[in-house]
Amino acid sequence: MAFGGMPSFQSVQVVTSMGPGALTLPAAVGDLVDSPTSQALLNINTAGQGSHPLPTALIAGIVNSTNLAGLANTNTLGFAIHSYCGTILSNPLAVNLTPTGWPTVFGEENDAIVGQTSQLANLNADPGQLFSNDGSGRGFLHTPGVEPLGFLGPTVLDPGLVPSQVITLLNTPVSSQVFHLLNP
Repeated sequence: MAFGGMPSFQSVQVVTSMGPGALTLPAAVGDLVDSPTSQALLNINTAGQGSHPLPTALIAGIVNSTNLAGLANTNTLGFAIHSYCGTILSNPLAVNLTPTGWPTVFGEENDAIVGQTSQLANLNADPGQLFSNDGSGRGFLHTPGVEPLGFLGPTVLDPGLVPSQVITLLNTPVSSQVFHLLNP
């Protein structure tokens, strides 16, 4: 990604009046960290933090080995990233861009981009809110944006189970037990 002008950093070395030091960049990535849970996620889940808690129904997509099988394909962008950035440059994320390595990035079920704990705001899944099988043995990806890397769909945005559930939730009274008060 750095060659494309989109570098990704866990920290940067800066020079301050007190000398060089590591500076943590929480930003969007830091806001989504689950272990330890980021301050942004803690704020969302802490009663009284928001001025107007909103009834929110949560859904989570889960990938499986079928969705990850394409990461072994030598004709994908993901394989090229894994080969060059992982094998040659030892980038830890690129090293794990394989069917067996990607699940270890999260340490829990995930949709290839976000861990289940974060998708569900640290809550247990309500009935009908966890999508791990599309009916043909495939799980669900977070977005079609990861398919060029070799991940295989469907995604939670594709026609089918997930959009149907979203429509159902949009027509469900907010007094239903599947809605949780979350702070904006």
